[in-house]
Amino acid sequence: MDDHVKESVDWSKETYQLEVIQLPPEERTKWDALLTPSPRNGIADAKAKGFPAEQIVEDLKALIKKY
Repeated sequence: MDDHVKESVDWSKETYQLEVIQLPPEERTKWDALLTPSPRNGIADAKAKGFPAEQIVEDLKALIKKY
């Protein structure tokens, strides 16, 4: 997303005194575990509709790495 997210966060910090809180690693692990079923459910739903869900996810991961 280019630098749009960083620029937006910086602007929000300056304009609206946005406070960004970094989660400690152990708390991040908890959040990740809670959010993991969501993509899995999306994959199952996409597969049920006949889409190549796993390939789409792998393609997205490759594009994220590349860009």
